Parts: sequence; structure tokens; C-alpha cells
Amino acid sequence: MKVQLPLSWSEIADDARIWLWASPEKLTDETIQKIDDLMGDFVTRWTSHQVALKAVSKVLHGHFVVVALDQSASTGASGCSIDSLTHQVQGIAKALGVDLFDRSTFFFHKDGQIDLIKMTDIQKALSDGRISNETMVYDTLIKSKYDLEHNWIKPAKDSWHARFL
Repeated sequence: MKVQLPLSWSEIADDARIWLWASPEKLTDETIQKIDDLMGDFVTRWTSHQVALKAVSKVLHGHFVVVALDQSASTGASGCSIDSLTHQVQGIAKALGVDLFDRSTFFFHKDGQIDLIKMTDIQKALSDGRISNETMVYDTLIKSKYDLEHNWIKPAKDSWHARFL
């Protein structure tokens, strides 16, 4: 079953569930367009137990692929439907030659730009003064559209990153 899409981001409820993948390499405009097309097609066909899911996807800041599922408009995603989403993202990443599953890179907001630091370099970045507890980080573990819009970028001391500082 196909949902009538494209949905706009504003049509998705604030409590929509979020999945987020991040690329340590800045994606090109061409790659972003391909991801938008492929993910857009996927979310229009995405179902859980043959029930259409109301979802939308987009690429943010050239690094982050986001899918939002409006669970108030349909049943929630099942394990199988989440697996199909993950397989779709894996397939896109492989086809386009991008890494969307690197969990060892931290994304920081510094001077209006995205700065990346490998987990193994955190202590050196701290001692060099490149980052601090107050450095703004992108919280890649957010769970809702509201959090994406209001709590995605926060001081490192207030996020899961704090345990590495």
C-alpha cells in the first residue's frame, strides 16, 4: 500500500520517531539528490504488516540522513519494517559509496560549521582546546522530531558525548 506523498516535514507530528544516519564525509549535491530520491521512494512504499506508514526523509547539513515516522497517523514500525528501513539505507550507502554507519565519528558545531572528531582523538582535542564540555554537539541518538528540531545540537556535557570527555 502506498501513502500519498510527498509529505512535507511540517505534516509530521512532533512526537514522530526519528532514525538518523551520519556520513563523516560531506555529501555532494548529486549524492544528496540521489539519497533524497531513493529514500523518498522507499518511504512512500514503507509498510508495517501491510499497513502504510506515514514517513518522510531528508538529508540535513550535507551529513545526516533522517527518516521521521509519524506513529500517530498509523501503527508504529514493526521489527520487520525497521529492518527493511535499515537494509534500504545500507543498500543506498553501498550503491553510492558512502559510509552512513560509522559510529566512531563525533559531529560538533563550531563557528557555524560541522567539525568532525574521531572517538580516538577526543582526549587530544580536549587537551588542545579544540573542544570542551561546552562545545556544541550533534546528538545522533535523538528519538523524535521535536528533539531534532529543539535538542539536536547541545553542549557536549548535556549529551551522550559527555562520557567520552
